[in-house]
Amino acid sequence: MPSPEVCDGLDNDCDGVVDNGALEGGQPCVVPGQFGVCAQGASTCVNGQLVCAQVMFPSAEQCDGLDNDCDGAVDDGDPGAWQPCVVPGQFGVCAKGATKCVNGQLVCAQLVQPSPEACDALDNDCNNVVDDNPPALCPGISVCYNGTCPIVMCITCGAPPCPPCELGAPCMKDAECASGMCHAGKCVASINGCDVMTAVEKTTVPSVAITFPGPGLVFSPACVKVKAGTNVTFSGDFSLYPLEGGHVENGAVIPAAAGPFVPATNAGTSKTFTMGKAGTFPYVSPAHANAGMIGAVFVVP
Repeated sequence: MPSPEVCDGLDNDCDGVVDNGALEGGQPCVVPGQFGVCAQGASTCVNGQLVCAQVMFPSAEQCDGLDNDCDGAVDDGDPGAWQPCVVPGQFGVCAKGATKCVNGQLVCAQLVQPSPEACDALDNDCNNVVDDNPPALCPGISVCYNGTCPIVMCITCGAPPCPPCELGAPCMKDAECASGMCHAGKCVASINGCDVMTAVEKTTVPSVAITFPGPGLVFSPACVKVKAGTNVTFSGDFSLYPLEGGHVENGAVIPAAAGPFVPATNAGTSKTFTMGKAGTFPYVSPAHANAGMIGAVFVVP
């Protein structure tokens, strides 16, 4: 009697055709004598016998954790390697890298390690500063400038090729000072307890809100760094806590002669100031300055 067709060289279902239909074929199997992806096969009926037919064929090796060229080695030849790339988290010359195939994935391998800084317009010690400490990089009275050591005698600090001005030196703008802060014509380390390095970073937003008082007699946040053109809004009771430009020095409030917070604001509950130009702009609530109501807005280009 007819029975389901199987792979045996017979017409089991008596329809006049030998070994017709899916039979037991199509099941995953390993192709004898093949390696890598080429060993992947599917069973099929041939001359009354199930054999493993190859379904994948050799191709160029890729960095994917497979043996694409079927030579018995995975990712051999370091496929995709030696392409230029940037090493994550590294600066200067240490950021220079080349791709390498590791565990089936391309990674960026670091090619250069940190070395002592040299006057070559590169960040050799990989601290994200090019030719830092210019006077120490060149012999004699020469100072590193644009990667070379011209023989010059520095007259004015902060003006190329001279080094930045130290604390207390006369200055005209923040960029001239090693501290990044020029106030009242001299380089300072901090103003009203604020400095440009630790100020709250707000350079990526168009507006900043500062509230007062509190908790406690403080502005929050007191120290902020913004881009030129940013709107800074103070919210609080100006009749109780007037706001004006100035800073505390040796316990005394020194009013600012000019700036965005001049004249004083002593009425209302909210006021917005547009920080139009780069600079350091300290502010105080005079009667409560020594209690902690001081701050500064650092405006960068």
